[in-house]
Amino acid sequence: MRIVVDTNIVFSTVYNSNPKRDGIFFSRDIEIFSVPRLWSELHGEKKQRKLRKSPQRSLEERQAVEKYLQSRIITVVEIDTVYRNIAHDFCVDVDVKDIDFVALAFALHCPLWTGDEKLRDGLIAKGVNIFFEP
Repeated sequence: MRIVVDTNIVFSTVYNSNPKRDGIFFSRDIEIFSVPRLWSELHGEKKQRKLRKSPQRSLEERQAVEKYLQSRIITVVEIDTVYRNIAHDFCVDVDVKDIDFVALAFALHCPLWTGDEKLRDGLIAKGVNIFFEP
């Protein structure tokens, strides 16, 4: 099975442990993909401030988890323009920051793993239910 993962799932994994979620990252039966934006968002000031404010894992644990995730998640740089345009049309009035994640899910013909309720609700309202449900 293949899935696309977005920033909030990876952030949650770095931030704290969840056996069900963590098990998916450790499963060798699942190929996990994402876009470069994931890593820039994860290291952005907003996410880093959250980690410093109330970390549930130590700095060393967070670094180890992130290093593992970097080795586990396949980052796809190029996404066909056709899929980007389709994703744009669906996401433009929902959340433009998620276009790349949605486009990659369309391009790979696989589900998107997100905890972003706004994105999920917005796309489902448009008849697009591409979401991974662990």
